[in-house]
Amino acid sequence: MPALKRSDSAARKALMDSAAALAALDGRLDMREFAVAAMLEHHLGETAGRAAAARSRFPRVEQVAAPLSVVLSVLAEGDPARFAAAASSAGLPQLLPVPLEGTDWEAVRAALSSLRGLYPLQKPRVFKAFRTALGEGTQRSDPLPVLALALDCAAVSEAA
Repeated sequence: MPALKRSDSAARKALMDSAAALAALDGRLDMREFAVAAMLEHHLGETAGRAAAARSRFPRVEQVAAPLSVVLSVLAEGDPARFAAAASSAGLPQLLPVPLEGTDWEAVRAALSSLRGLYPLQKPRVFKAFRTALGEGTQRSDPLPVLALALDCAAVSEAA
């Protein structure tokens, strides 16, 4: 990552675009591709490394319902029960999933950018919803540290 960070913005964008093109080959964005998108955006995106990028703009989760729906839809991998449980844990039980076929990296980047703008006290609630959307099992928790980075927050323990 340090070498990639030193490259110019055009090279970083080309890398992220190439990764997006590879992810788009099968027509859907899965959980692992999502984690890669989050990591690349955090470390190499236009606002990477700038404190102003994490400026809080949204005091309530309800203000980022649409971006949250995108992220939870990808993490739940089309499972309506996991999506509904995650939406409820975020305090938005009326939230509807987005079709995975129409979800691409640009949508994920935009959603993560919006969620990053949540007030810090709201981020654990969203992170708990991420964990719920992933479901049970150690393999499903793999993207959690990357998602914490994407939100600019510490990973929240199971008790949170």
